[in-house]
Amino acid sequence: MDSFQWRMEISFEEITNFTKFLENEKIVKFLEADSCHRYSDKYLLATTLIYASRTKRNPLTIDDFYCLLYLANDMEEDIEFKNEILPWCLGSDWEKRWREFNLRKEHLWKKMGYRALVPLELLEEIIFYGEFCQQSWVWKRVRHNDHGGAIRDHHRPKCENIISPRGPRRSPMGCHYPKHSSELKRTSISASSGYFTDSSDEKGGKGGIFGDISILSEDYNEEKL
Repeated sequence: MDSFQWRMEISFEEITNFTKFLENEKIVKFLEADSCHRYSDKYLLATTLIYASRTKRNPLTIDDFYCLLYLANDMEEDIEFKNEILPWCLGSDWEKRWREFNLRKEHLWKKMGYRALVPLELLEEIIFYGEFCQQSWVWKRVRHNDHGGAIRDHHRPKCENIISPRGPRRSPMGCHYPKHSSELKRTSISASSGYFTDSSDEKGGKGGIFGDISILSEDYNEEKL
């Protein structure tokens, strides 16, 4: 058991605590709004858990969760579905507060030692434990094939080419496939995750996925983070 946990990098207790954390009322509403699991499927949530463990943030705050989930999308996704996270975290004036969010995200990434690469096997171990041992709906969030994989923009529905963040005060992001909302909500379906492993420069800076990384200014007050 101990060697298995060492190989997993994080403990079963961390998975259990994170699963309970996701039952927070605000986060449940956020996840339910993503009924098609485009920016918060089980693989992205598992990646967020690993990032949280690497930052050693205890306790993890809801704002930390949003920033780390956004970072997971940065690293693993091509389409800008991640921007839907912003109004949930920052409110209706999210565009004005974007720099604040970005600074917090980069601070957490720095706390991780810029270690953003996560083995797929580790994600699957976490999901297996979460789904079958914790029996939580969180770990059954499977992305449908229609929203997964590499699809050229002109083959995607309009709602996925023109993405305007909706937030908690508006109806959820549209979906071209009406059956998905009822088919996916808190259920597990037989479909691929649409997940592809990406790589990153663990030292940060030039050569990483973001290219030239803007480092936090020296006078930034870390106590606010």
